[in-house]
Amino acid sequence: MWRHLPLEFPPWSTVHRWFLRLSQTGVFERLAHALTLADRERAGREACPTGCVVDAQAARSSGVGVAGKRGYDPARRVVGRKRHALKDTDGRPLLVGVSPANLHDSHGAIALLRASRGLFPFLAHCFADRAYRR
Repeated sequence: MWRHLPLEFPPWSTVHRWFLRLSQTGVFERLAHALTLADRERAGREACPTGCVVDAQAARSSGVGVAGKRGYDPARRVVGRKRHALKDTDGRPLLVGVSPANLHDSHGAIALLRASRGLFPFLAHCFADRAYRR
């Protein structure tokens, strides 16, 4: 993937090194957070949301070339990973997480909600489907 960059870019090894450096220092997470708050204000909403929606999606994964654990989700008959998403009520992603597919949706949601307390201190309501009643 890195070797297929446009010719106008610096050498792929330089771009890759900068990507790793920026991702390891959390620049992309801070940028996404700032852009989410700015987009909410642009739309006439308060910067910090008070309500959110949580959901999960299982995805098949062969495990080839990707580090991390996989699991089996018997409800969806999937061997792979599960994506957990915390979104505001307009659909903007607030936080996302990846786990083995055998982790129950409610456990993934708890981890996201705990992580959201520092970034979005005014979250008071979380909407979810029946899978989170556990």
